[in-house]
Amino acid sequence: MESRLVEPRQVAVADPGTLRLPQLSSLTGLRFLAAYMVLLQHIQNFAVIPVLASYTLGAAGVSFFFVLSGFVLTWSFFPGDNARRFYWRRFARIWPLHVTATLIAIPVFYYGRHLGLDWSAIALSLLLLQAWSAAPSTYFGGNPTSWTLSCEAFFYAVHPFVVRPILRWRPAVLSGAAAVVLICLYATPQVLHGHLSTPHFVWITYISPPYRVGEFVLGVLLAAGLRHGVRVRIPLLPALAVTLGWIVFIFGYANRTNQSVQDLVFGLHRALLPLLFAFVIAAAAQRDLDGRRSWLRRPT
Repeated sequence: MESRLVEPRQVAVADPGTLRLPQLSSLTGLRFLAAYMVLLQHIQNFAVIPVLASYTLGAAGVSFFFVLSGFVLTWSFFPGDNARRFYWRRFARIWPLHVTATLIAIPVFYYGRHLGLDWSAIALSLLLLQAWSAAPSTYFGGNPTSWTLSCEAFFYAVHPFVVRPILRWRPAVLSGAAAVVLICLYATPQVLHGHLSTPHFVWITYISPPYRVGEFVLGVLLAAGLRHGVRVRIPLLPALAVTLGWIVFIFGYANRTNQSVQDLVFGLHRALLPLLFAFVIAAAAQRDLDGRRSWLRRPT
């Protein structure tokens, strides 16, 4: 039975892991848009932008980057790679810049705000282990924004072990696995709500790598589907419009409603936003695969 959203397409080889895949330049444009959302969020730590004061755009941008990370790493994976080379490339690309950014951030976020230095938190930050602590002073220690890199470090650790079996799954299995991931993203906050203190609830459902890895895995599953030849039939602009509309609603209107409505909407948001981002990424990638013009990349 053909889905309205995707349709299977025959590929020339049986094993998707052997494909040499084209570059998806439109994803770079999407990455810029998400980075701009995160930037606007962090600017408000120093100068509030009134029209954006109620919109935690950075939170949405983080979710996008986690889904995109799983997608890009899986799309670019090739069978001859091994875990050692993969880890070295990730380390060489990220850790030196992370250390430099942390050294710059310390005088800004500690001395600039007259805070005492927490050397244990800074050490965990440099080692990209800070997101494993439930204490805000720890996971925001060193460079406060680098807690997302702590999550990414965990994603990188597991990727070589999950990508090979996932690439062997049929599209139907990939769809089922994606549904399980989304259910877990939705159910975890619902089950834990009211049973944990607010700091621990925020940590488990927003900061902790074991929870956020679901978004990364969603990106892995999406890339595996495209490598299998699944053709996405979602127009890019409508996908972007729906996603941005949901973000405006969730952080604008829903923030001002009663608590019961907030609990319902924000619980749904945990699973719906990564799904919407997956649709946007898939739509942009499909435009590149089809060779169509895209405003997210330079004409070729």
